[in-house]
Amino acid sequence: MDDALLDLAAPPTLPSLTERAAVAELVYAGAGVGRSEDDDRGPDDGTDTGFLWLSHLQAEVPLLSRSWHAGLAWDVASAAAPGKDRSFLYGNPELWARGIGFSESGLAGGGSLGVVVPLPRGESDAGLEDLVRVVRPWDTGYFSDTILTVRPAFDARAVLPPFVLQMRQGLDVSYGLDTGRGDFVARIATYVGWEPAPRVTVGLELWQIYSITAEVADDQRAAITLSPSIRLRTRPLEPGLSFLFPLSTPLEGIATAFFAARVHVRLALGDTADVTYDP
Repeated sequence: MDDALLDLAAPPTLPSLTERAAVAELVYAGAGVGRSEDDDRGPDDGTDTGFLWLSHLQAEVPLLSRSWHAGLAWDVASAAAPGKDRSFLYGNPELWARGIGFSESGLAGGGSLGVVVPLPRGESDAGLEDLVRVVRPWDTGYFSDTILTVRPAFDARAVLPPFVLQMRQGLDVSYGLDTGRGDFVARIATYVGWEPAPRVTVGLELWQIYSITAEVADDQRAAITLSPSIRLRTRPLEPGLSFLFPLSTPLEGIATAFFAARVHVRLALGDTADVTYDP
């Protein structure tokens, strides 16, 4: 099979699906978040702006072939807001396994199952944790204390050189170990990538997160996030840059708006073959 249909530059957030070898990626993000005046966890002077710096580290390993993969992700963050001390936050790790099938036509499809395991924490500021959740709404379970989250998802991809179309649809099923409450969050993402020149991919990723059971107003259940990106495919490194901003009310009305910039550094830990489409 033509490796150019499998060795693709990774989307900014979605998985690359068909890795030939183990990969590790570090994403460093800086963001400003306009906090809602209705948030009773903030100061009483109306809308204020919080800032955060987030490091997201993940690694994925093929299990014998490109069809099966296992992965691990973990976040650490630093957040600050008016009237609050700067806080260092660490997230809950996620472990997952993926299965994928692919054909010579460039189509690929499969599914994954992940679990986010809550780590013991000391006393933390829920308002500052929410700053991180707003910027990464598809990973809300990463910064939810005492909540166990199971994450099934379905993946599909079509390669139509020089374009790549990819989508993921999933459901987060969470259970509060201290409250006994169960919650459901639906998530769907689409990605379009274009390779205007060899080893350069320009992309656009769109996420919609829908809080099915959260106790919020109906017009605050859906959060839509847009992320334009650019990535260079120079094995073994794939550096990239992407941006995040909301197209609707941010997650559950926690904020009025936000903007984030992300730097991606992806490293192949095995075969470093660099394959491009034939002109």
